[in-house]
Amino acid sequence: MTRKRLFLFILTAVLLVAVAGWKIYDYRQWKYPRWEGISKDGNWKAIIAKDRNASPLNVFGNAYWVGDKKDLNKTFLTFVQFRVDGKYYTGDKKEKIEKRHQLITNPDNMGFLDFGDAEDFKNKELIVELHWTKEGEEKNTKIELKKVVD
Repeated sequence: MTRKRLFLFILTAVLLVAVAGWKIYDYRQWKYPRWEGISKDGNWKAIIAKDRNASPLNVFGNAYWVGDKKDLNKTFLTFVQFRVDGKYYTGDKKEKIEKRHQLITNPDNMGFLDFGDAEDFKNKELIVELHWTKEGEEKNTKIELKKVVD
């Protein structure tokens, strides 16, 4: 009887350790890599993170309006560009005359990086530049991204 209990205890302990190890591995996979930044005025946030459906080094980037929600339907993006060490990487090459993104109708469509390699961004200066209008007033915002997760 004692051997049976000992065997069940060891089997349970091994299973718990295996499940815990798998959970930790899974958690780290979704966290790697990640860069974030917020604009000086606090209205915009930009994030580069791992694409859940890609290999660990493939990343995507989005800009989000985090300002006053009542201004959301009055805010339009006209230019979105991502630069690495001051050089164009992806995004608009020139400002659009038409209003490219109306945030109220396309809140998830503010990507500046569809598919990138995280290795390209290691130890580099990452800048997202946004030109936008709110109630007809033109504004320019630069967001510097910092690595928050390895």
